[in-house]
Amino acid sequence: LDLGGFDLNYPIAADQKMALMLTAIYKPVVLPKLIAKFERGGISSRSAFDVVVDFQRISREVFGFFGKNYLVDSVVWKLNYLLRQIYTFTSKH
Repeated sequence: LDLGGFDLNYPIAADQKMALMLTAIYKPVVLPKLIAKFERGGISSRSAFDVVVDFQRISREVFGFFGKNYLVDSVVWKLNYLLRQIYTFTSKH
């Protein structure tokens, strides 16, 4: 509640934003228990570009620019998108 709850500007990625905000306050921990189960093979209605743009916006809001520099930050996110595209392509072939 102190962090303001889920950010409704991110209807899909609000949980990721909350997790990143928590890492700025608390150190991550490892639990020896199953806390979530993710199934592969689902189809997302969002493109890889939309996903990366959401994470870019969230990262900038929570942590600012990588290297405190807009240009460096932009290059990092472009590389992130490119690597996602390469991974998606290679995993299908």
